[in-house]
Amino acid sequence: MSNSSTTGTAVVVGVGAEVGLGAALCKRLGREGLHVFVAGRTPERLTKVVAATEAAGGRATAVPTDTTKEGDVVGLFERAEAAGPIEVAVCNAGNNQIGNFVEMEAAFFEQVWRVACFGGFLVGREAARRMLPRGRGSVLFTGATASIRSRPPFIAFASAKAGLRAIAQGMARDLGPQGLHVAHVIIDGGIAGERLRTAVPAYAEATLDAIEPFSAEQFDLVIYGCTAAGFLGGPSGNARIVERLRERMRATVVSTAGAMVETLRSADVSNTAVVTPYLRSVNDGLRDYLESSGIHVETLNSFSCKTTAELGQITEDQVLELARRTVTARSKSLFVACSQLPTLNAVAQLRAELEIPVWSSIQATAWAGATALTAQGFPVQFTEAA
Repeated sequence: MSNSSTTGTAVVVGVGAEVGLGAALCKRLGREGLHVFVAGRTPERLTKVVAATEAAGGRATAVPTDTTKEGDVVGLFERAEAAGPIEVAVCNAGNNQIGNFVEMEAAFFEQVWRVACFGGFLVGREAARRMLPRGRGSVLFTGATASIRSRPPFIAFASAKAGLRAIAQGMARDLGPQGLHVAHVIIDGGIAGERLRTAVPAYAEATLDAIEPFSAEQFDLVIYGCTAAGFLGGPSGNARIVERLRERMRATVVSTAGAMVETLRSADVSNTAVVTPYLRSVNDGLRDYLESSGIHVETLNSFSCKTTAELGQITEDQVLELARRTVTARSKSLFVACSQLPTLNAVAQLRAELEIPVWSSIQATAWAGATALTAQGFPVQFTEAA
């Protein structure tokens, strides 16, 4: 990319929020000296991304584009090519929507396919038509793990992404020998941009759908037990899903993200060291959540797991080792975030060694649950060292 002509252009399709992958790509390509054509469905968002790209030293033009409409995509590429040779084209359009397969409407399935697969075909074709005569250019597709492994309730999305992956592979074999670089880049997991960090809508809705079969039952306590799903929505987002669960189940609800803050406050600490398995963007969301809750993150270390398979291979000894490297002489407490990290024996051992409050997601949730049940008249004994 560093060899691209400064008179060249780049096209980024599927740009949404200013804090997101599409916007980040626009700013990066702008810094490389390319005039970036910023394409997406919402003009107001495109305007903000253009401003951010220019503030970072680049040049950018907003082009409202519906990726599922051939005329829009053709017009976008014609406009970009008129401004200078297109050196890079990125297809970042996608719509990770969920749906029950048996109840799925044909229109829903088709729309998911049109955005994630058909749109990719249009972008790839138009980019190739303009790059091939020059014998150079890069075409990049944002992929997903779903493209190689489908599971409910993401069957429609997975099939569309599998189709996009096939388009990219075929293009690479066909056009690579002619000078074009084609790549399908799998982004494994959510990015803590505006969509994920302010609402986590799909996960929240899936949670409400998952508990629907039990809504007629009477429970004393319901636990919303995914740490990241809670904190990525921020304190207000976590509070919203807790309230919606409470309304649906007519029961007391405890969230792991909320329990994390409550346990640290119960220990009368306002700053903490943190150990996580998350990638950097998710860790940023955790920092924001704790800071917004009045708890300063003194230091944070992570296993930086890219997949759930990597997370599942972490041992309790590895948790102990990373925790010891994370805590400093100034640390007032330690929190081990993520319910999937193995901490059954590690927490008690770390408390004894470090002589500071130490909590994990699992223990914090158990403490909050016991506290809630006790308040309802069901005394539950909770021992920190357990």
